[in-house]
Amino acid sequence: MKQVLVVVGTRSEMVKLAPVIRTLRDDCPRLFSTRWMHTGLMPDQVWQTGALFGLTPDHELVLQKSTENLVEHSWELTNGITRELDVGRPDLMIVQGESLSSMLAAQQAFMRRIPVVYLASSINNLAASRQPRKESYRRLLSAVSSFQCMVDDQDATQLRAEGVPAVEIGVTGDTVVDALAIVTSHGVLSSKNPSAEKSVSLNHARILVALDASEKWTGNLTDLAFAIAELARDHEGLAFTVVLYPDAKLRGIVHSILESIPNVGIRSPMPYQEFLRLMQQHDVVITDAQDLQDESITLQKPTLLIKDSGLQSELARCRGIRFLGWDQDGITSAVRELLADSDGYREFLPCENPLGDGYAAQRISRLLSNWSRNQTLTPRAFEPFRSVADVCGFSSNLHTV
Repeated sequence: MKQVLVVVGTRSEMVKLAPVIRTLRDDCPRLFSTRWMHTGLMPDQVWQTGALFGLTPDHELVLQKSTENLVEHSWELTNGITRELDVGRPDLMIVQGESLSSMLAAQQAFMRRIPVVYLASSINNLAASRQPRKESYRRLLSAVSSFQCMVDDQDATQLRAEGVPAVEIGVTGDTVVDALAIVTSHGVLSSKNPSAEKSVSLNHARILVALDASEKWTGNLTDLAFAIAELARDHEGLAFTVVLYPDAKLRGIVHSILESIPNVGIRSPMPYQEFLRLMQQHDVVITDAQDLQDESITLQKPTLLIKDSGLQSELARCRGIRFLGWDQDGITSAVRELLADSDGYREFLPCENPLGDGYAAQRISRLLSNWSRNQTLTPRAFEPFRSVADVCGFSSNLHTV
């Protein structure tokens, strides 16, 4: 029996790795002994989210150093991960995302000749978010991974352009789609999109504004807050709910501009299942958070993604997604155009999910099952997910391996 270790750092990683852990444990109990380790970041959020999927960590690091001191934090993470690997050496490791803990765990596994399967986020989205630290972590993860599971074939093509062999790349889709399917089956979410049955327009619409805003310039948040204030005052039928991430900076600016407007509510961070229900109850999502846009797209909510630069992605050609800058006029114009009338809103509703089909975890399970028999990680072990280019009718230049 092969030993598989799944390393989880953030809440987003918990969401995307939970379907993989469950599938390996439920479908392959005789092939794998699957355990997962939490690296100690966001403990309350990770535990709450894991419980939603019926999971508790087999091991958890207890961190003492502040995450603001990157050197000390890295040293403590490395020591904790090293102890886990030395005490119970796995045959394979699975990581996801672009966090420091994922990168360090994969690095330690690589030095011990332990194969690493990396569930990568969208390369295009990461590049457009202008987060050089996360991009550097992604490149390091890519360099030490034995196999990389990509969201779509555009990302796979980009990875091949970076020099990664095609035999080390598989298009599985995004496991967030699998995760929301599990949540829906548990009754946390409705299987239908409430917005599709409503008359949504400037006269009646609910808009969720979910902000990471951890590394944003003051002027960006000011422009966004003024845009929300302008829309709320000009259109009394619009109801805004603003949710700030726990580590969002400059939250006082948002409060000072919006707290006196009656049709704008400001919410504190909440458990994952409560946030999903809140998102499903709204008609439009405005966000700058890469790990929230996946949920909004999967829940078929028209999504306005605020980025620091233009995003060259096939997602931009899909229904339900529009990319914006931080300027006030651009945000107000996009909302007014989207909600000009109910027919236009319905036409903008996402028709198919470009992120996945809900079988990503099963593809990863087949990948590992083949590896357990043949000691080979190969994309031939599963049928790849239909690419965004296939869904939208555009040609793809990714060749079958």
